[in-house]
Amino acid sequence: MINKLKSRGLIFTNIENANKILKFENYYKLINGYKDIFLDPGSSTEKFKKGLHFSEVYSLYKFDEEIRSIFFKRILSIENQVKSVISYEFSISHNKDEYLSIQNYNLIYKNNSDLQRMIQTLKNIVTPNKYNKQSFDKRISHYNSQYGFVPLWVLINLITLGNASYFYKFMKPQEQNNVAKSFQIKPNILNNYLKILTIVRNICAHNKRLFSLKFRSQIAATSYNQNFHNSQSHVNRNDLFSLLIVIKQLMNDSIEFDKIKKRNKNEPYGTECFFD
Repeated sequence: MINKLKSRGLIFTNIENANKILKFENYYKLINGYKDIFLDPGSSTEKFKKGLHFSEVYSLYKFDEEIRSIFFKRILSIENQVKSVISYEFSISHNKDEYLSIQNYNLIYKNNSDLQRMIQTLKNIVTPNKYNKQSFDKRISHYNSQYGFVPLWVLINLITLGNASYFYKFMKPQEQNNVAKSFQIKPNILNNYLKILTIVRNICAHNKRLFSLKFRSQIAATSYNQNFHNSQSHVNRNDLFSLLIVIKQLMNDSIEFDKIKKRNKNEPYGTECFFD
């Protein structure tokens, strides 16, 4: 691996440390995940820019790892809050396992294949099945054996943020409104935010590159982020800064949010990474 990288112009000053890094870090994620930033655009073959050291690539890799860690922790906290509010508002209007009936959702989506798949996913989780490991979860087995059904406030902890996002999208309008009010935003804004958080959560969970992420669509405009972007014309609504706005609007803890800003601004990323 090192010889291959050397042949492409990458400089190694400490082979022993580079060997350790490449032994314990995934080569594909480290090199293929970040190399495009460092390639020589004028070369007809894949060559790194002149004078580039392996330590620079690795430092960017570790920088991105730290960024993912900062955001992932907060996304998990927001995910827990959103799921709790969704299950609370739905359960106020519905009994037992009525989340398994399509009639208890917004029927404009009745023929939507995503709604049908979501309900089937919920059924698969709560229905005992030898092929379904989740059905043997102690929480699932306890409620099935004791009460004959699994309440939503238990089930909600076993579904992905993506499925929770779909669940919210398909809730009846009044229930959607009630959930959104808890976060002081409109339902369509929360829908948009949940999609973005799902994308970033999956990126963080699978250790994919985050710092240069560009969303396919912009985050929904609100009075808060619209005013900011109008005054900062160089800032887009489809990048990592947009994620910061989403977290700001969904996080109830202003002190915790200030910690995020401080870490992103002052953390000495990469200073410990120059091993070679």
